[in-house]
Amino acid sequence: FTSCPTVLVAQPHIEAVHPIPSAYTPVIKLTVHGIHVDMLFGRVSDDTRLRDYQSRTPNPLLSSVQPKTPVEYIIEDSDLLGLDDSGIRSMNGVRVTQYIMENVPNF
Repeated sequence: FTSCPTVLVAQPHIEAVHPIPSAYTPVIKLTVHGIHVDMLFGRVSDDTRLRDYQSRTPNPLLSSVQPKTPVEYIIEDSDLLGLDDSGIRSMNGVRVTQYIMENVPNF
């Protein structure tokens, strides 16, 4: 959480980087190409799946090269194991949204 704002500030298309580590769910507020973004964080205890995903997918914040079909990292229940409360809150919102999009017809 501490090194990420430094990396983000160095990107020419990212502005107004404001880390808020003391929030109920730690967040970095930033603007990317004029779009306001709240970036949440969570640390996985086993990053094998995440590293495999990262090796196959360009980072949309740091790369101008985008895949033809976006591929989203799917958060599984096992990714929540070993997380502290703020990490679970960070990842659970996305996980629930992914579950709804997968299981609700015509969403």
